[in-house]
Amino acid sequence: MPTAAERRELWKQALGDHPAENLAEIGRRFRLPGGYIRQAAASAIAQVGLEQRTHVTTDDVRRASRSLNHQLLDSLSARLEAGASWNDLV
Repeated sequence: MPTAAERRELWKQALGDHPAENLAEIGRRFRLPGGYIRQAAASAIAQVGLEQRTHVTTDDVRRASRSLNHQLLDSLSARLEAGASWNDLV
């Protein structure tokens, strides 16, 4: 796993010409390997473009990382619908 400083540099490279509001915070907070950083950065950039904004925010990166995590989990598991309620737990 890259260090926080290495992750900050990976985010900087992955975001390219798209400025981030707090790159140091993004590098510290989102502990992802390089390949996942590139994928999450592309998703965050797309979100910024859709909303016609100029800067990538921590929330953009959080949403992109969550989406990536969901995709990875979906490839490893199958969702099961529960047939019981919280009341049945007691």
